[in-house]
Amino acid sequence: MSARQDLYIDTYSRELVAGAATVRAGVLPYFVQGDTLTLRVYLLERLTTYPDVPYQVMNNAALSLKAALGPKDGTAGSALYTQQFTWTADAQNQYFEATFPMNTAGIASLIGAKAAETAWFEVKYYQAAVPTTVLQKQVTVNAEVIETTP
Repeated sequence: MSARQDLYIDTYSRELVAGAATVRAGVLPYFVQGDTLTLRVYLLERLTTYPDVPYQVMNNAALSLKAALGPKDGTAGSALYTQQFTWTADAQNQYFEATFPMNTAGIASLIGAKAAETAWFEVKYYQAAVPTTVLQKQVTVNAEVIETTP
C-alpha cells in the first residue's frame, strides 16, 4: 500500500489548504510516473467564523467524487492521462478515499522521453448528478527513474 496523502479542499476559494483547522496553503502530492498514490479528499465548507475557526468538513453522504490528470484545452473528448472516478466514503461521511494510478499508458504517453511534463489536476464532486469543480491546479508529472510497466 502506498503512503496516504490527505487533501483538504476549501470549496469556497477552490484552493488546497493544510487542514480543516487552518487557512495555510496545502500541498499536492508529488506526481511520479509509475507510482500509485493513496488519496483521502476532504471537502471543506467555510464557516462564518473564518479565518479564526475556518471550516467544517462537508457531509459527503449525497456526493460522489472524480479526480483526474489531463490537458486543460477545452476540447470535448480530450483523453485524460489518468483518473479516479470510484471513491469510497468513510463511515462518518467525512472524506473520500481511493488510489490514484500514475502507471497508465496516458502518463507514459505524456512523459515520452522527457524528464517531466505539465498537466492539470482536477477534482470535482457531484450532487444529484450536478458537477462542481473544486480544484484545478497545474502540476508537474515527473518521469520515473526505476521503470515500472503501465
